[in-house]
Amino acid sequence: MAQTLLPGISGMVKVAGNQFLVVHDGKKKTEPRLGVVDVTAEGPSYRQVGINNWPSDEDPANDLEGVCAIPKRQGEYLAVESGFYPEYGDFGRIVKFGYGGGASASAQYLGVFRPFPPPADDAETPKHEQIEGLASVTQGDTTVLLLALRGDRNTPGALVWGALDGLEGGTPTFQEAGRHPLSSQAIA
Repeated sequence: MAQTLLPGISGMVKVAGNQFLVVHDGKKKTEPRLGVVDVTAEGPSYRQVGINNWPSDEDPANDLEGVCAIPKRQGEYLAVESGFYPEYGDFGRIVKFGYGGGASASAQYLGVFRPFPPPADDAETPKHEQIEGLASVTQGDTTVLLLALRGDRNTPGALVWGALDGLEGGTPTFQEAGRHPLSSQAIA
């Protein structure tokens, strides 16, 4: 059943027409991770969407901060966790999933990968390195993943980009090609 009140949304991507797939930065096991917002003349409605086939040996998604469509892969998406939190589970991942749109009540787990290695000594991801957004584009035959890092008081946020390979399988790989600090000045 559709709800009219929307839980906090940390990322959104258009699925079709007036339908949007959204992610939530839920950290408790009972909080939603994925949902759909349908916008009609009567206003927006929300429904939670589960992710089927999630492996029992993988911790559920945690603190999702962004979602994007995978170019040239109809109905496939990526959602990013903000970083590593070893005290709470095995995180710092990008989740690949399929969602068909329409009235579908669930998405399909297609795999996970880590864009960055875990911090040394099983530490949490430093605040300035936490991922706050992502996008995916194609350049020729290459799929490029763009990641936005949070930054903090002392370190500016950064835009990180690189090739995303292995999308046909369940464990894509990301090879960082560049990184640029974000500021009020344009990237040259």
